[in-house]
Amino acid sequence: MSHKPTLILVPGAWHGPNTWDKVTALLEAQQYKCITVDLPSANSDPSATLLDDVNAVRGPIVTETEQGRDVVVVVHSYGGFVGPSAIKGLTRPKDGSSSKTQSGHVIGLAYISSGFAPTGVAFLEALGGNHRRSGRSMSRVGSPS
Repeated sequence: MSHKPTLILVPGAWHGPNTWDKVTALLEAQQYKCITVDLPSANSDPSATLLDDVNAVRGPIVTETEQGRDVVVVVHSYGGFVGPSAIKGLTRPKDGSSSKTQSGHVIGLAYISSGFAPTGVAFLEALGGNHRRSGRSMSRVGSPS
């Protein structure tokens, strides 16, 4: 079993998981497990929300960490807004203890051509809460259930 972390690759807006194809081929050749994420909002679904995107990223992270694997989340562009919210509560506790329900953790968050928020802080929390964009409410994300 590899001790290398699983890489969760999150595309930007208007990009699909195939954006990462060349990168994943190179990383998998180095024995990294790569999981690419398909963001609901990038699939021409006008009802898709930021929370839908957060949950799409959080799902594979939880699956990997529950199986004892550490994870590095790699985000591009808009993915940088989604990533910090998706990892909330999944990083290793600062005191070094481990949660009883998970043995793996998010050990890194890498940004590629993206804005950023502090690790483990939801994007909208970093901006101070509720905001409006294009007439649509973007409510506070917090920790998805």
